[in-house]
This record gives sequence, structure tokens and C-alpha cells, in this order.
Amino acid sequence: MPKPVVKSSKLRPRSDLDRFLGDAPLVGDEKQEDYDAFYQAIVSTMTQPDVINKLYLKDFVDLSWQIRRERLILADIIRLHQKEVVFDLLKTAYSKLSGPIESLKTVDRILGAERDAQRWLVDAAARKAIDADLQARGYSPSKVLALAHLKGAAEIGGAADCVVRNPTIDGA
Repeated sequence: MPKPVVKSSKLRPRSDLDRFLGDAPLVGDEKQEDYDAFYQAIVSTMTQPDVINKLYLKDFVDLSWQIRRERLILADIIRLHQKEVVFDLLKTAYSKLSGPIESLKTVDRILGAERDAQRWLVDAAARKAIDADLQARGYSPSKVLALAHLKGAAEIGGAADCVVRNPTIDGA
């Protein structure tokens, strides 16, 4: 059985080739350690890679990393649009319970709808309760998702195009 090139996931000093290949394409809160672990997992499957293979490997890892990032962005865009739909549905339901918009009680309920929509996004128990309330009003979780896709079609479509396109190394 061939020996893997990388024997451990410990960081090693950068070689001349590593410097030539460049830094990891990290953005936001992405961590060098996560990228290195991903890179090492792929490198460890290779035996005796030459310089050309390492160049291809670096491009493959970078493009895979970019696709992973874009999938996460797409999921976040969808979640944010779902939250907006939940907020709109709750705001409508809460304002019907309170009366005219000039009423302080109505304003308070609308602000409550915003807090509840945020809780729906981040708290599983709140999400379950709010989903049940919306279901009783005729909005199943799948309908909320469909409405979110309609509401954010341009952003979701643009992000989805990034994920499914065939990226090229030079961006052309």
C-alpha cells in the first residue's frame, strides 16, 4: 500500500512551493486550520505527487473551498428570507389581533413579531411553536420556504448560480 504524502495534520513550515501556490483563499470568519485540514485530507490520498499534481491539487482544493463557501452563503440567504416571510406573516396576524396601526398595542405587537421572527431563526423550541402557529393559519414550513424562495428569487438565484456554475481557475 502506498504511503500517504502527509503523515500528520500538524502544520509544517512553508516550502518554496507552498509560497508559490499562495495563501488559502479565506474570507470572513473562515479559519486557516479548517482549510489546512481540508487540504491535508485530500493530499493524504496522493502518493508521490509532483509539482504539477500539487498545482492541480491546490486549484482543486481552492475551488472546492469556494463551492463550500457559496453553499453556506446560499443557505444563509434562504434562511434570512424565511425569517422575513415569518416576520411578515406574524406581523399580519398580530396586527389583526390589535386593531389600527396607530394603536400603541399594535406597534408593540408588530415589534413582538420581529422578536418572534428572530427567535424562529435561532431557537429550535421557538421555531417549533411558531411553525405550529403558522401551520394553524395555513402556512406549513414548506409553504414558508416556498414563499421565501419567491421573495428572494433574485438573491437566491444568483447565489445558486454561483454554486452550480462550472468555475474556472482564471475566472474567465
